[in-house]
Amino acid sequence: LPGRSRHELFSRLSTVFAYGGWTFRPYHEFSFQQGGNFDATGRRPMPDRLFHSLGIRVASPYRGLTIGAVYRNIGSPLMEMVERHPASATGSNTYPQAVSNYLGYPIPGSTWFFTLSMIL
Repeated sequence: LPGRSRHELFSRLSTVFAYGGWTFRPYHEFSFQQGGNFDATGRRPMPDRLFHSLGIRVASPYRGLTIGAVYRNIGSPLMEMVERHPASATGSNTYPQAVSNYLGYPIPGSTWFFTLSMIL
């Protein structure tokens, strides 16, 4: 499919423990992408990418109250070196480009997400 990496590996490692009526679910997510392209014709290949995320969900002893926090793209660079196609006759065959997906849609750097939910 256009815009999708040819190879992608995703894993999530999590655990659960309780303390004083609270339930904690910390986790780590890992994603590796390889073989994607910036355009539909496949002339502009994306560099390999590695993403890490850390998160936790906490269930309170109060019925239905859950709190969550996720830190995505840990250490994510804002720029990456991209191969020049066709190759340059002189000079470097790579150039810096802002990290982006298919058709140049930007990928945010490291971000925090927080959730608070309650079932009434």
